[in-house]
Amino acid sequence: MTSVPMRSSRRIAATAAALLLFVADAPGREPAQPQQQASRFPFSRAAQQDQDGFYYQPAGLCEDYPEESTTSEKIQRDFAVLRETGAKLLRFGIGWDGIEEAPGEYNWRYWDEIVTTAERDGVTLLPYICYTPQWLGTDPQEFWREPPRDLARFAHFVEQIVTRYRGRIRAWELWNEPDNRDYWRGSAQQFAIMFRGGAQAVRRADPDALVVLGGLAHDADSKFTRALFQQHALGRWIDVINFHSYFETWDNRRAEHLLQRIAGYGKLARSARGKSSPAPELWLAEFGYSSATRADGKVSEWVKARHPFEHTREFQAVALLRHHALALASQQLALTAWFRIWDLPAAEDVIGDDNNRRFGVIDVEGKAKPALQALQLWNQLIDQPVRRGAAKAEGEQRKNAQVFAFEKRDGSVVVAAWLPVSAVAAPATISVRVAAKQDAVLTQFTPIGEAVQNGPIFHDGFIRDVTLEPDSLFIAELKPPLP
Repeated sequence: MTSVPMRSSRRIAATAAALLLFVADAPGREPAQPQQQASRFPFSRAAQQDQDGFYYQPAGLCEDYPEESTTSEKIQRDFAVLRETGAKLLRFGIGWDGIEEAPGEYNWRYWDEIVTTAERDGVTLLPYICYTPQWLGTDPQEFWREPPRDLARFAHFVEQIVTRYRGRIRAWELWNEPDNRDYWRGSAQQFAIMFRGGAQAVRRADPDALVVLGGLAHDADSKFTRALFQQHALGRWIDVINFHSYFETWDNRRAEHLLQRIAGYGKLARSARGKSSPAPELWLAEFGYSSATRADGKVSEWVKARHPFEHTREFQAVALLRHHALALASQQLALTAWFRIWDLPAAEDVIGDDNNRRFGVIDVEGKAKPALQALQLWNQLIDQPVRRGAAKAEGEQRKNAQVFAFEKRDGSVVVAAWLPVSAVAAPATISVRVAAKQDAVLTQFTPIGEAVQNGPIFHDGFIRDVTLEPDSLFIAELKPPLP
């Protein structure tokens, strides 16, 4: 879910150009797909994971750049945060409605500065193109999330922007959360028609660029997503499936369900193009956990907190590390991006509830929240190709403990363990059996990256006396001794 100015509109009928695309969508009349060439995109699990299973899965950040409030100062501050946290990716929306305010008239504002700054800092940009301009709508409020009257105009705009940044932006995500009525009020068929036109435009303007399906908000087996892939065969036009996750904030399932969501999208990707073609890659390029709290204990319409520590600034940092460990443990993703850099002021309109103002790693006063240090720690630990290693919780209190190990190519092992949020909030003491060199040196960290003194020790293949607190996690690195 991405925050945008509060707007709204009525669905409008497709024009003649869109009807031509509708005919192309009919069964048996599929237009030929442009030939995709090898991508220059720098992060691909399919291309870069080695025969031993090692892959570097980068972790980035998300942010918004509304035309009403974005300044050069904000852009430069955001890239400073990326440098500080070690984030190598930035996902953001590019507003079609803000650039093409009149037919064929483009105001590129600050987008050139974002692209140039990213090149300077070695940051890979993950832009998504959205939403409908007012001149293609009828209602002065809701136009932005309805299908444009002329679906072909989306493809025209996509070709303009991809041509402008050809070779500089290497992946183009088309729309945002089309399976969420807060962002798309049309049908799956209308979206499929518009998306395919946009995909063709990307191929024409920059054949090396990736085409990314606009981040999906729900599980892979939702009615909308099934229609895209089964009825409209959209898989053949997609290089990457991006999906989102907000467990324990807008979804009442526990964070650990993320592994099942990823598995569901993995299954979808493998069936998207048939057995003769490679599956689209998977991105989790928007996931988060808010630090918004309410006196009644409700987090959102769908979630109620069980314990006072949930959705505090401190536990947001813990949740960030847990979510990143789960995403890496899936061994199916090419990359991730955490939502977001900045908290938003109470006066700023957002889609949804107050949570959408409290996902940031920096608060409204410009101060770093603990989540910023947690992301910095994660990127320091996962700084090279890794693979999932063997790890097991042992001891009388091991029930429910989540334990993950990640072997680094240099021989180090990162271990993360925690107790899922549940009705019972009692600590547990376990031992962790982990495959690491017998003489490895263990360093435990707090969620904000401080080394723990006099913590557990590693001996005979076990990290012993690991205390798991409900409101924290155990995270440590086992490094081979220096020669």
